[in-house]
Amino acid sequence: MTHYQKFLNNIKLNSYEQLIYQGTLSLHLIFLYQVMDKATYGLQGITFAIIYLTSALLNLGLDTSIAPFFSIATKNKTLFKKLFLYQLAFQAVVLIVAPVFLFVLAGNNSWLGEKMKMLGFGNLLLCWLIVVSEGIKYSLRIFLRCAFLNIKIIFIELQMIFTFVFIVWGLYFETGHITLTTLLAPLAICSGMAVFNLGKVLHTFYTGLPDGDEHQVSPSLRKRIFSSRLFGSLHQINHQLFSGNLLIPSYAYLAGDSAAGTLSLLTSVMYFFKAVVGKTLGSSYEATMSQSKDLDHGNKQELFNKTAGITYSALNILAAALFIVVFPIIMYATRTPATTPNLAHMYLYLIFMFSENFFTIYEKFFIAEEKTHLFLALNIVMNFSFFLITLYPSSTSLTHCLVLIMLIRFLCLGFLIAFSFYRWGIQPGSKRSFTNLFYPLIAGLSFIYTLI
Repeated sequence: MTHYQKFLNNIKLNSYEQLIYQGTLSLHLIFLYQVMDKATYGLQGITFAIIYLTSALLNLGLDTSIAPFFSIATKNKTLFKKLFLYQLAFQAVVLIVAPVFLFVLAGNNSWLGEKMKMLGFGNLLLCWLIVVSEGIKYSLRIFLRCAFLNIKIIFIELQMIFTFVFIVWGLYFETGHITLTTLLAPLAICSGMAVFNLGKVLHTFYTGLPDGDEHQVSPSLRKRIFSSRLFGSLHQINHQLFSGNLLIPSYAYLAGDSAAGTLSLLTSVMYFFKAVVGKTLGSSYEATMSQSKDLDHGNKQELFNKTAGITYSALNILAAALFIVVFPIIMYATRTPATTPNLAHMYLYLIFMFSENFFTIYEKFFIAEEKTHLFLALNIVMNFSFFLITLYPSSTSLTHCLVLIMLIRFLCLGFLIAFSFYRWGIQPGSKRSFTNLFYPLIAGLSFIYTLI
């Protein structure tokens, strides 16, 4: 089976998983929104956003160092332990220790300290357990995807989400209400079970590796791994600056927990569509690149151009569904005179978040080629431009400010595509599949002006 056929196989499996997993989770959150007090729903949105933000920031670039060195790490058992297991063990220690210090620092902040008091010690302990288990789980999942063990991962992931939803709603029908503990305790249990099961799959994979004679890790390889993790860590931090995990707590700080709850709900709906296509293609491409790293330049070009064509064609369909049908219906359904300006800002925020998908396939390619620093440099320039826009005295309209930010993002995407074509000869499939992305975005921006 060729690398491209494996890519198509991965897409099929991952799309089924994401459709079921994210669909179940989105329905769960929509029903929660109906039965929970809006302020409490907002608090749970803030809590989970901070949990996953903490887990991502404490990754320290481990996830970005898996794909580039997967083929080397799986040559024999000794290299596997040195290049992956030892790093994973260190990562586990960081995830266990660092959150304790972060909780102490957060307690000194008046707003975060107030939220921590609302949670209570028991819920904070559950948050800590989830940070640890989710951080380890994500790294295990990436490694096993690179090994094309998707079917086993899918079974474990779906088992986790179904068990979690069943416990939460079972407790609701038993007690008649849902609290933060009702949400956090089942997730901590189910996430821990998922880590255990993924660990068993990893152990089986490890036992199948040869003993081999190559035991030493050369200084040059150590330097490459350190560089990959350093720039990967900076890239992850930069990536989180405009993620929902940071924007939801920030919005809660500015507008209150109830408003953050609405944003959290809209983000979850958007993430369902994003995950079904964007995450499916991203994880499939990451796995494909990890095993095709040693291909010659011509075959890499062909593989990228084919996979990119599928990616942007799928994004065309997704963008049209979201910005022309789904989000307008949600916005009009929740529209009131008092919330109309906020809805416009939320809609722009959702378009901004969706635009991240356009960069994903290039991001995975740069990581696999150990050129994360180049992708990081572009992101720093882009985010610095965003910062300057917010400081510009004439930016009196938040709507216009958000539109400018998105225009800069698309200019940076154009530069990324041009640079990649000049440097490696890679391009996003046909020009039509790429340019068609702008039609649903223009329709979405037109809709915004009916709200303001």
